[in-house]
This record gives sequence, C-alpha cells and structure tokens, in this order.
Amino acid sequence: MADLLIGTTIGEFNVVEMIGRGGMATVYRASQPSMKRDVALKVIRMDDLSAENNRDFTQRFATEAKLIAGLEHPNILPVYNYGIDGDVAYLAMRLLKGGSIETLLHGEHLTLQDAGKLFLQITQGLAAAHNKGVIHRDLKPSNIMLDEDNHVYLTDFGLAKLVDSEGYQTKTGQIVGTPVYMSPEQLRGEPLDFRSDVYALGCMLYEMLTGAPPFPVLDGDVIPVIFKHLQSPPDPVTQRNKDIPPAVEAVVMKALSKDRNDRYDSVRTMATALAEAIGHSDTLALPRPASSILNVSRTNLPQAAKRSVMPFVLGGVSVLVVLAVLAIVIFRPFDSLTPLPAITVLQGETQPLADFDLSEINTDFISRRVGSEGFVAIVPCNTSSEYNSALTREMTTFARQANIPTRVYDPDTDSYRQLTELDRAITEGAVGIVLCPLDMALLAPSLQAAKDAGIPIISSASGLGIYNGVGILTDNYLMGLKPGQYAGQWIRDNLDGQARVLVLSFDDLPDVKRRADGLIDGMLEFAPDAEVIARETGGIADNGEQVVNDLFEQGMEFDVILSINDAGAYGAVNALEDARIPRDSVKIFSVDAEVLARQYITEGRYFVASVDAGRTVYAKAAIDALQLLFAGEPLPETLTIEPGDLITPEWLAENG
Repeated sequence: MADLLIGTTIGEFNVVEMIGRGGMATVYRASQPSMKRDVALKVIRMDDLSAENNRDFTQRFATEAKLIAGLEHPNILPVYNYGIDGDVAYLAMRLLKGGSIETLLHGEHLTLQDAGKLFLQITQGLAAAHNKGVIHRDLKPSNIMLDEDNHVYLTDFGLAKLVDSEGYQTKTGQIVGTPVYMSPEQLRGEPLDFRSDVYALGCMLYEMLTGAPPFPVLDGDVIPVIFKHLQSPPDPVTQRNKDIPPAVEAVVMKALSKDRNDRYDSVRTMATALAEAIGHSDTLALPRPASSILNVSRTNLPQAAKRSVMPFVLGGVSVLVVLAVLAIVIFRPFDSLTPLPAITVLQGETQPLADFDLSEINTDFISRRVGSEGFVAIVPCNTSSEYNSALTREMTTFARQANIPTRVYDPDTDSYRQLTELDRAITEGAVGIVLCPLDMALLAPSLQAAKDAGIPIISSASGLGIYNGVGILTDNYLMGLKPGQYAGQWIRDNLDGQARVLVLSFDDLPDVKRRADGLIDGMLEFAPDAEVIARETGGIADNGEQVVNDLFEQGMEFDVILSINDAGAYGAVNALEDARIPRDSVKIFSVDAEVLARQYITEGRYFVASVDAGRTVYAKAAIDALQLLFAGEPLPETLTIEPGDLITPEWLAENG
C-alpha cells in the first residue's frame, strides 16, 4: 500500500518521499516553497491516541518542540519549523546527505585521533543542549549525522521522551529506543538526568574505539544486552583494541559506571578528561574539526551504507529493487480468474496461533501464490550459531513438507549485509519472507518495498504490522508455568510437598517477571505448601552465583531453585559446587534447555528440567503463519505460541 502522506501538504511542506522510518516517527523529504529548499520532515502520527492523551500530547508537543527548536548550536541539527496538522505532529529540519556515524563505522573502529575529534564535536552539541535543560535520552551512532564536509550534527532531541510517555509505549516490557546504548537507570524506568546521556556517550566512544558497542546484540536477542547493562562490567577497551592508551580507557570506563554517581557529572567534564587523555586539550576550543577528520569519503563507503544514507527516489529503495518489484507484480502468471485474496494483518491485535486451523484453509490459493518459480526467503540473523543454524534448517524442512520452496539469505550478523540480502530476496521473486531483523530502522525502506509488492513478513520481533508483518512470540507466562508445574510435581513426589524455594528472576523487565510468576504459580499448583524464601535477580551467571553465595553467608538453606533462564542457573551451580553442596540436596528447574543445561540434566548436576524456549515450535509456526496469509486468512500483528518440550531425564532417555 502506498504511503498516503506522499504528495500531501503538512503545514507549509509538500511531502515528496519517505527517507526513513523508526519505531516512533517517519521521516520524509519535503519541499518548503516559501524558502525554495528541501527539508527533512519528521512526522509523528497521533490518530492512535485517546482524546485525553491527544490533548495532553498536543500541549506537551508544543512546549517541547519549541524548546528543541531553540537549541541553536553548530553541532545540533537545525529545526526550521514545527506544528500539528490534523492527526500528525511534525518537525521540519535541515536535510543532510552525509550519512551518520553508524554508516561510517560499519563494524570498524576509528583511529584514536579521529574518534577524539569526532567525539568532541558531539559533546559540544550535547553540552549546549544540557545547558538548556534538554536530556537527549536516545543517543546512538545513527542519531549523529554528518553533512558532506563531515561536520557533526546531533539529531532526534526529545522525541523518545516525547512519545514514550504519551501512548506509544503500550506493550508490556517494550522499551522505546535501542537498549544497546541505554543507561541502567533508563532501562529500569527511573527518573533521568544528564548523566544518562554521559553513559550513552560512553557506549558510543567505546564503539568508535573498538568497532562494537560494549554489549552488542547477538542473534537478535536484546534481553542479554539489558541484563549486562544492568549488572555486568564491559570488557576493557584495551582488550578489544590494544592501541588505546590506559588513560583513554579510564575515561570510557568511568562514563560506563553502573551507578550514575560514579560517572562524570557533566558532558563537559567527560570531554575535558578525554581531550587531556589524548593530549589535545586545545581541541575543546575549536568550533569544528577539519573536513578530513575521518578520511572517509562517500565514494568509499560500502555499497549498502551508501544506499541507506543517500536520498533515493521512493524512500531509499534502489531503482533496481523498484523495477524488480514492478516486474514481479505486473508479469506474475495469471493462473485463475478468481483473484487471490489480499494479505491482511490486523495491527495492534494479539491472538494465539492455536486458534487457527490449517486444515480449513484454501490450499489452492497457497499453491497459486507460490507459483512455479516462487519461494519463501529465510533471512536469519546468521547461520553460524547453533540456534540460528538449527532454526533455519527446521524452517526449511517444514516449508518443504508444505510444498513451499525456500532460499536462505545469510547476512552473517552484519546489518548492512542483511539489507543487501533482503533487497536481493525481493528482486529474485520471494513471495514471503521469514526475517530475524538486525536493524529495523536500516531495513525500513526494503520492508516497505516488500509490503508494496504484497510480500508478507514473519518475524520473532514485534512491531512489523505496518509492513504487513506478523510477529510470533512465545508466551512468557506459559514458558515459566511448564517447568514450574514439573517442579511442583517433583516436590510433591520427592519432598512430601514441602520445600524452601529460591527464585532467580529479573523483575525489572515485565515480560521476564511474568515468566517468574509462571514458575511460581506452576509450582504452587502441585505443591501449595512450598515456601518461596527469596526472589532475587538472576538472568546471567554472575547474578545467580552471587545470590546463592549471599544466601549461604546469611545462613539460609533451600531445596529448590526456579530460574527464569539457564544462564542464571549456571552461576547457581558454580556456587553450589564451590560450597560442596551435594547434588541431591538442591534441584534446579529452568528455562531455555541449552546444550549445557541438557548435559547437566543427564549428569544429575543439580538440574532436573528445563523447558525448550520453542525453536522448533517457532520454526513450524513461521511456515504455518505464511500459509494462512497466503490463503487470505487475516492474522493479528502478534501471534503467541506455547514453549517447546520440557527437557527432563526421561525425555532425554527417550529422545537422546
């Protein structure tokens, strides 16, 4: 479906094309006839807000947009105008064509001198904003833009703060922005001050010096990243780049302190410390660095990066993709006089996949949509990890059983390569896509192209409804309920229903808290007299080990551990073994059923059971959902599935 705003007028701006889309807003290239110039027009839709929230939003938008527009500084992207027109709020800003720091880094680190000059420009702009009382809250490399002369501009001031409190953060446990650069206090939902931006600066400086953020996303899963921001220290900078002096490393690590009181008290203080560590304190007085700062020109950017930052016709999608999409739509064989049903995704709705019956769907529609040369493109995060490799193989198997050909487009955990692979899948004639997105913002134009071509998308991520995408998510409560029920039965049969229970949870994240609630409720269903003696923070091995050691120091004893994942339980095992606790004295019931957990279950090494997170269930659900869409069945934006098998000694003995 075409973007309805293209060709319309918002305020005094004529919308020409979409150039980017994020979780909160869409950015268009628009013309401003009165000034004879093009602008970047950021648009926030308000039609999903209630009347009360709409009024509140309008008032807050006017106040905050005026403040943002007043942030005049050489390193802050100028805001020309702002306003509300009908059901959209908009900000008109300078249109830049030089890309972002994200596109310049592209997985590589900068030299110390180049990173320092670039970073000091960022801090000058941010310090000016802080002086006006504005906290950015969403600092990240993609929000630091460059012009053709490599001059730095900070963008997106206030937007995350503006919308996440006005109805856009509506799903439990969903975090506005990217957790990769968020401070611990922001992840916990606490009140913020300028030191939260200092933490994000530390993350970005770490990435500029090492080529990767302190806690990168692996396999598309952000939960471990959140755990690490809250609990784990990052690897020393010098461990990843031996050329970095210790004094510079000390600046980065201080900015990344978990406790905001241990960080720099201001951006200026951090900038001064870095300049002194580099040995160029005079750079703070420079209004801007030389144009050769990074020695990177647009001509030597990776091809995918060029495509993502240059203003192309049709919202950033290459002409090749557009022509191929048109060819697919226009020249696809017309097999029957009966038109194929439209692909329909019901945005904002959630429903269990079990409610849908594949036996009643029209298989003729499926075969016609696939045709003689069609296929489903599987675009994983990678095929090198055990999980993703097995998941890709299983999806291919389930598709083959449904007589649907597949092709795998492996990005090898490279977001720009994934963009290229997704474009290639569209041009080569994919009729459906199963996607593990690495960078949703980067993929947005290609996802829109897929939607325009009528290609449905299935993903383990939420929020794809605007692209006719369906997210398949495992119900966290059920994921905990299953091993919890088994634990209750074990307590009933082996301990006469009496047990002292330690729960390793992570209650800062609502979805994970639901999983822990499921563990407890399932246990109490069969062992109502069991006593939960402590509910502590787990999630990673260090947490689990520390909790158990602390309880031992307090003289507390327990018989059972319920853990929201295997990782936290591994730490508990380490503490139990260090304390020489017999394996029969404490039993662990967990979630994930990782290879190591299965080994521990087989060895009787404290672990009794762990539920499979549902890899095989998800693989089948992805292909089933595509078949339903192909057949014209309207699907909700989110389909929930139950977890996989509960892995126990009996299960392993039978299945190996």
